[in-house]
Amino acid sequence: MKKKLVLLGIILLNILVIGGYKTSTVVQASTDILTDKYEPTGVAAVKYPQVVIRTNRYEKRTDLDSIITSVNNVVNEYPEDDSAARSKAAIASLNTYFNSGNIGHVWIIVFNSSKAGDYTSYAYHGNGYIKNGPYDTSERKFHQELAVNVKSYDDTRNLMEGTYIPKLNSESYSVGKMMNLSGTATNGSYTPINNCAWFAGELFNQTTGENLVYAQPINGQNLSSWGMPYLANISQIADPGMVSESIEKDNEKKCFHFLDF
Repeated sequence: MKKKLVLLGIILLNILVIGGYKTSTVVQASTDILTDKYEPTGVAAVKYPQVVIRTNRYEKRTDLDSIITSVNNVVNEYPEDDSAARSKAAIASLNTYFNSGNIGHVWIIVFNSSKAGDYTSYAYHGNGYIKNGPYDTSERKFHQELAVNVKSYDDTRNLMEGTYIPKLNSESYSVGKMMNLSGTATNGSYTPINNCAWFAGELFNQTTGENLVYAQPINGQNLSSWGMPYLANISQIADPGMVSESIEKDNEKKCFHFLDF
């Protein structure tokens, strides 16, 4: 049976600046971003090797209604029949917001042992997939984390890099093409849908067999004025705040379990 531990994790976000269109003015409160823990060699209470998902976000999901209202204000400055301009404005606004650091970041670290530097990290930033990126090191402070023991460090990395990550990159690249965003089939595309929480959440669940909830529900019909009809089919948005909420709930369940004599 796999050993798990919920503690508190590390992160930093690479800022993407998208020009040419007005962007969202929504700003998340600074108290939502916490960097109060430090574990540069992983979770000592969990056997090595271990897969860890980390976030610097406080346990509160992002207020999507405020974001939608802000994007609506930007989009409504363009004619209703100009779908191209409205969609570009909406995407620029969303990407600037989601990749600004205001809502926090989520990423994966696979620790091989308690030896310093003996790890591999994976994350999504403004240019898509990054392995061992400078903003995803084990040295960064964090707020929440969930760690799961795996059998083999090399086998786990090979499975992630050879199977799971290429599929995720291909999926995000397809979405990015629909949104006219830059990207490649190899590194994928960072989109409002395929953000850091989506990548890390999917990779963590697929690798560990966990079912961590990393997205919150959204009514795609509320996005119908943005010039992208396919958004009507969107039912959820990955969110660092949702990741943090889910990890906290997992931690609470463990506490109650220990008290259940």
